[in-house]
Amino acid sequence: MEREDEGIFSQLGAPELDTYHLPSLREDPMSVQSANPLPKFGPIYYLVLAALFLPASFAAAQDYTLTDIGPFAVPVALNSSGQVTGTTTQTGHDSSFFWTRTGGLQILPDLGSGSSDAKAMNDSGAIVGQSGLANHAIHAFLWTQAGGIKDLGSPLGGNSIAYAINAAGEVSGLTFSPDGAIAHAFFWSPSTGAIDLGVSNGNSTSFPLGMNGAGEIVGYQFGTSGFTAFRWTLATGMDTLADFGIPNGFAKAVNDNGEIAGYAAIAEKQTHAVKWSPDGTIQDLGTLSGTMSSKAFFINQSGHIAGYSRPTDCCGKQRTFFWTPAGIVDIGLLPNHENGRSIPIGFNNRDQIVGSNGATYLWSPTLGLRQIPGIKVNQLITHALNDAGQILGTRRSNLPAVLASPTMHVSVSSSQNPSNVGQNVTFTANVSSIVGLPPDGEQVTFMDGATVLGTATLGSGSASFSTSSLAKGKHPITANYAGDDNYLPNKSAKLIQLVNP
Repeated sequence: MEREDEGIFSQLGAPELDTYHLPSLREDPMSVQSANPLPKFGPIYYLVLAALFLPASFAAAQDYTLTDIGPFAVPVALNSSGQVTGTTTQTGHDSSFFWTRTGGLQILPDLGSGSSDAKAMNDSGAIVGQSGLANHAIHAFLWTQAGGIKDLGSPLGGNSIAYAINAAGEVSGLTFSPDGAIAHAFFWSPSTGAIDLGVSNGNSTSFPLGMNGAGEIVGYQFGTSGFTAFRWTLATGMDTLADFGIPNGFAKAVNDNGEIAGYAAIAEKQTHAVKWSPDGTIQDLGTLSGTMSSKAFFINQSGHIAGYSRPTDCCGKQRTFFWTPAGIVDIGLLPNHENGRSIPIGFNNRDQIVGSNGATYLWSPTLGLRQIPGIKVNQLITHALNDAGQILGTRRSNLPAVLASPTMHVSVSSSQNPSNVGQNVTFTANVSSIVGLPPDGEQVTFMDGATVLGTATLGSGSASFSTSSLAKGKHPITANYAGDDNYLPNKSAKLIQLVNP
């Protein structure tokens, strides 16, 4: 659902915007109250809200296997290794956590107040967010397994919050003046410390909305002249991005090639999804048939974009789109939810989109649109979908955090069945999932009942093992996939190999 933005907007005198989610920095800084940036939509809010819903039981689809993370955990980010961070009330107050399948849920330390709120995590498991200090101020933090928690400070001297961290350990966030009247985006790295990005062209406020692996930050500024999209780099500083002559632009996400997705006004009360090239050129991505407004929220490393299109700039039901240089594509609606809104909440480098259409959906150009039962994705999750196709969300009934991992389906076949004693037989295992094949180099073990026949290495989803040592009789052959950080182990059904004398 969309939400009205409060707090920082009203304090800074900015008009209300439609920012139902942020693709790279999902917890909207515009909803942060400078006097107390800890979000009002925390774990306790969702646990109370859950009681309002009728209980329901959902079975995981065969295509996905669900793993509970915890009944008091609200998830916010998932990385490429299947690690999860978020906020939990297991401690009696809001505490950040780090979760892995093998290690379970670990409560993170805080900066002195007893409370913290994780916002994002990189592929190394480094986590950023906000935490209260003993003096009741609130500062951005960085936590790593090796170094523990670190206060990132606040360049403007007031409260601060961190929203993103890249693979290099560089951080982007929001810093406030001591009186809360001014808010600027900031950048932090181990070598530079915290840097105020400032503003340009007479603006007074800047907000970070996306960050890439090179430390480029994108977002928007506003002042007396309206809203302008920006790109910031350590080398060039703050640059205003091109628009269509109307100061109403928002840069939402940036990939490692410097391509930016967002939206900008093309006319009064008419906004279109746009793409900015690294040279600053702006491209109108258009709208879906029957709609007048569109907004882009995600861009992957291929420069492909996901967003939504709707009838008017302010109103109407959204329809998720997928864009490539070949044009804009309507992903469609789930069969039983034709009258619902289609909202994208995650997008990965496989061109897969996860979102909500009355139920959770997964879409890709090759897969089409599929419903994923048993899991609910929400708009406060920074990264709801990783490149392995794992989905982060909650169960619908009582809202525990849950990780949905694509089920690796395993089958086994025989080159010769029946065979004769002493005859060479090759068993072949095929492993695949709804999102594709497992990584090359992983292991499959071939079993004869409880006896290990041998192991083989997967390549393009297939592995084979040959033997000529099978004795006379019936042999229950299975192929066991070992699994990895993203995919759970699984095994094939039994193949009865008949060996004649």
